[in-house]
Amino acid sequence: MREELHICSQHRGGKGLDRQAVVVDSTFASVQDSLVTSEIALALRRCGVSPIVVVPSRSQLATEYRSQGLPVRIICHGRHQTFPWSRRLLWRLAGWLSAGWQFRRLYRLLRPQVVFVTGDAGWPAVRAATCMRIPCLWYLRELSPHWELRSYELFPKRWEGDLILLGRHRCRATFLASSRTVVRDRLSEEWLTRTIVLREPVHPRFFRHVTVSATEARGRCGLPEISPIVGVLLGLRPDRYLKFFVKFAKIVRKFVPSVLFAVLTQRGEFALRSVERLQGGRALMDCIHVLPPSSDPADFYRACDVVAILDDSSPSGLPALQAMATGRPVVARRQGVYAEVIRPGINGLLVRSDEFRKFAEKVLVALTREETAKRLATGGREYVLRHYSAYRFRLRVTRIVRDLACMNPRLGSEAHEC
Repeated sequence: MREELHICSQHRGGKGLDRQAVVVDSTFASVQDSLVTSEIALALRRCGVSPIVVVPSRSQLATEYRSQGLPVRIICHGRHQTFPWSRRLLWRLAGWLSAGWQFRRLYRLLRPQVVFVTGDAGWPAVRAATCMRIPCLWYLRELSPHWELRSYELFPKRWEGDLILLGRHRCRATFLASSRTVVRDRLSEEWLTRTIVLREPVHPRFFRHVTVSATEARGRCGLPEISPIVGVLLGLRPDRYLKFFVKFAKIVRKFVPSVLFAVLTQRGEFALRSVERLQGGRALMDCIHVLPPSSDPADFYRACDVVAILDDSSPSGLPALQAMATGRPVVARRQGVYAEVIRPGINGLLVRSDEFRKFAEKVLVALTREETAKRLATGGREYVLRHYSAYRFRLRVTRIVRDLACMNPRLGSEAHEC
């Protein structure tokens, strides 16, 4: 700890680094989390402040941030799903007891101009910053664990969101959210006019992947080169969507007998067993190919002719956006964040959540009509480049931080869809 504090003091005392900022990354260790935090740090540098990144553990993210020339401080906080339940409990207890005063000690040492927190587990950092009257931006990127589709479709105005139930909305932080769905779920319907929607960026590797041929991508994923392929995303809870999948897959196969369904889910073996037990599922077993969870999503999207999204638990719609960036038509159900991300007929196709026949019809249209598929793929890629690139995200963060520094009354009092 003394060595890290010495690094912080050297960082604070360097030439041209008198204005400090703290970026707290309390999310899970993934490539997407690294991209978001790195772009936030670059935006802060454009604003004339020098960022230091705080992470909850000595993970791969800490090494990656150091390789980018960012000073890193480790403060135990948040939760980690990869740990066993007993270790997660001890980790949360340690974070609850020690994270608060560690953040305050860091803030006293650096005297930051702004604190930027990503993830819902960064509450200790937010509380310490607001108690010390430091301008704080809290970027909410996750849905609450108890989120259900029904609570989104039938959202009463009297409903109090996740953070309001916990009383954390009373802090003086400025809320940012990756989508309006996150605002409804974490705050409430009433906070839509007071929360800035900051669209989460798509990783640049999905844009570069158009140089890889579909044949090469299919070879990497172990898929046949000739058959038409429909990519199906089932998410972490495939049991919620398997009945719908079997119903629409039977219709699609009736009109295109050679079709192959490439399924990407975290529970592939469970999904296969469940499909076999469903009515009519046994007849589909020979045309279903389940990819391992370690498969590269960019290769998966590029290998497919159409991407069908059944999972509704994405907080920012990244699966659809990533498929659009690779140049593939997207078909999804009109639920959750996909109602915000997809513009029907322009960058994808939307169907009501319970109409499996309509869903199969849209998949067949994108699969068999070349002109429609090309128009949707081109429109989707242009849409993602215009609104969800890393460069666009960096510009939005720069504008938000400058508004906060200038105490612009628009910030926090009026919604800005960035």
